[in-house]
Amino acid sequence: MVKVPTPAEGLRQRLDADLDRLQTEAGDNFTRYALTALHPVLEKKQVRFGIWNAPKISLVNPFYRVVRAEEIGRLDIISTEYYDDPRLWWAIAHVNRILNPLNDMVIGMTLIIPRKEAVVAAIETGNPALFEV
Repeated sequence: MVKVPTPAEGLRQRLDADLDRLQTEAGDNFTRYALTALHPVLEKKQVRFGIWNAPKISLVNPFYRVVRAEEIGRLDIISTEYYDDPRLWWAIAHVNRILNPLNDMVIGMTLIIPRKEAVVAAIETGNPALFEV
């Protein structure tokens, strides 16, 4: 009997395959933002990471974290600590309205960290375009 992957498992498999492919192609030039498309915001003369309809992430019983100096711009490290997956950095950025982690994070600011279950539920209930590569 063939096991059919759940939507979350299928998403994980696609993301892992894309990440492996990009790491192989980029070699030493690979960055944590390689899977995120850049889009100009002309009226503000800015560049944004991706354009998507933000999923509704529940903030029931979230974690809170005070940013330390070594974490400025490194939501991937915080994401790994809470979710065991650096690719979910965008959920922390979205909830905290961080558009540019290097500019918008400051030492001592308190981040709201949604529960991993809430992020997974938001992914599963709707926004497949969010993960197109």
